[in-house]
Amino acid sequence: MIYALLSAAHEGYTGKDRRERMQHQVDLLVWRLNADLDLIERFYNARAGNPGAAWYELGAKLKLLGHAEECLAFATSRDVAALSASQLRQRQTAVATLRRLLRDLETRGLAEAKGLNRELYRKLIGDTCHARHGLTFA
Repeated sequence: MIYALLSAAHEGYTGKDRRERMQHQVDLLVWRLNADLDLIERFYNARAGNPGAAWYELGAKLKLLGHAEECLAFATSRDVAALSASQLRQRQTAVATLRRLLRDLETRGLAEAKGLNRELYRKLIGDTCHARHGLTFA
């Protein structure tokens, strides 16, 4: 949804105080980088013994950070919203975490995830694409 709003704003959507409203959405997205990541970790730490928990945790983090980076890359490169110095540091930390997740995924491969749950497997592929797009946004 955020990406669609950013795209509309970039393409000239001229609603009242558009930039300010988009900035609020981006501010919330940056805040979620830490808050949601913490919630994901706490949720899956409580389920660490369950089969596939590590895969589902990786998928949830990849989805959050990959889509967020895709949106933040679009917002900043297209001047739809700006990031403060503090937000830039948060984004850099999130990008480092995202890159680590992708390296982990490449090392592990997806065969185990595919055997565990085909929908999880498909989502991991799609979320990896969004993550890579965000990291290479031009």
